[in-house]
Amino acid sequence: MSDLVLAPYDESMRLGQGYNSFLQIPCVPNAVHLGPDDIIVNTVAKGTDGISKLVSYSSHFVDKISDVANRLNISPASSIKTGFVDILRNSRGSGVDEAEFASSDFNAVISVKVITETTTLAEGASFQPPRGGARIDDAEFLNLYGDCYISGFINGGDLHGIISMKTPDSSTAQQVEEIARKQLDLGDWVEKFRLSKIIETASLDALQSQMPADDFPERVTSSPQRTWAVLTRYDSNQDFVRWAEEHSISVPNYRSVQPYACELLNMYMGYKRNLVRVQAVLSDRESFSTSLVAGAVGLDIKSLLVARKAMKNEMALIAEEMDRLCLRPHEIEQVKSQSRIQSPNAWASRLPVPGVSEVAA
Repeated sequence: MSDLVLAPYDESMRLGQGYNSFLQIPCVPNAVHLGPDDIIVNTVAKGTDGISKLVSYSSHFVDKISDVANRLNISPASSIKTGFVDILRNSRGSGVDEAEFASSDFNAVISVKVITETTTLAEGASFQPPRGGARIDDAEFLNLYGDCYISGFINGGDLHGIISMKTPDSSTAQQVEEIARKQLDLGDWVEKFRLSKIIETASLDALQSQMPADDFPERVTSSPQRTWAVLTRYDSNQDFVRWAEEHSISVPNYRSVQPYACELLNMYMGYKRNLVRVQAVLSDRESFSTSLVAGAVGLDIKSLLVARKAMKNEMALIAEEMDRLCLRPHEIEQVKSQSRIQSPNAWASRLPVPGVSEVAA
């Protein structure tokens, strides 16, 4: 499954539908023609228990929010558009808690993936050009068709969890991390949940109570669901290639922009955390004090509102850069060299810090 180009499944998806992999949004239906013999269903071979399922377990320590998105095949651009990293597409309350993630000593993504069946399109599916022979340019094609089409689905079930770990004593953080890494490397999935007692984490208990990982594969086989869409780039379709040459259409390739897109996502989420702190200060100024760095933001309401507006403008710049990369990923070097985005960490150091202060009435 790791070799396939995947996108998280949602109920709007259909086989043969156009898709924008950068924004992870469905586009025109029937981008390729589906004949009666074009849909192929493959059931996973039965295991020793006589049940058709393929089960895989994984655990990875992650340092940045973008690492979580990458592990779960969630595009950075889609996370910026929605404002959070959505672990379970279209599920309320399924976003990563950025504040908890950032304040933890270390974080891990743990996953159980079960595949019971795959649905794919036969090779050579015919591309369906715009009706009426209308001529369109690259931007119009991308908006209408996306850069690829949905060529298959994976059925089964996925269990994902973010474990955010914080130690009571910072001096033991390295020791705790070593213990956690050993536990998360164990082959028996049940053992992956038996971390040292000196680790403090609420999410671990919640995940364990919601869905015990050792029971998950059995639950999936009794009620499998679509979990992933398989994507195929248009330029891998020979019928499209011929049409594109005749109409001078070029489909963007986003591979080269993904590292910078991840940087933009991390900055965006950094600003989002900064705004949360500003709101906390506005709600209770007496519980904060001014930072000691040069250019610190004052505790007066005017200074806080000015800072909030400036940081929202930075977030808008991030979104603008992401939109430009969506349309013209080949301009990545120009986008990076012309970027005017300030570091959210620099802003964070200037914001008021928790601590007793005297605020003028």
